[in-house]
Amino acid sequence: MNLLPFLDIIFGTIGVFVVVFAFQNFVAVKEGIPPGVDSIVTCVEGENLTAYWRDGSTGVVAAPERSFDMLQTLAKDGRPFRSMIFAISGSCYKARLDFLEGFGRYLETSVETTSKGRQPGGLMLELYPIGDESDAKALLSVWRGDPER
Repeated sequence: MNLLPFLDIIFGTIGVFVVVFAFQNFVAVKEGIPPGVDSIVTCVEGENLTAYWRDGSTGVVAAPERSFDMLQTLAKDGRPFRSMIFAISGSCYKARLDFLEGFGRYLETSVETTSKGRQPGGLMLELYPIGDESDAKALLSVWRGDPER
């Protein structure tokens, strides 16, 4: 009789472990896109950059050399971003360089404006390789959580 509280604790702990291990098999892990991505910018042919939002709308379309202006427009559009994916195909090498230069300039100006009284915020950029337009559409579909995928 004195061991009943001890056995209760032991069996309760074993029960919790069984439930945890059982639910690990049922939870589907979404791979490929980190949580909290606000926008995706794609470059498929090296001529244009296109920004997309999670709700399905397309943002600014710009030439790669105008990346800095595009980022400023996105930030002023009432839809600020903190995490962005830049999905690029193999034919977008120059666009990648231009975009990274524009993103660097955008970070520098956001630090300057932060010192002038705006709220500081961290920005994250992830480069994501894609093959062609169908890969870009598949990436957007997974990101938006479309059920047919």
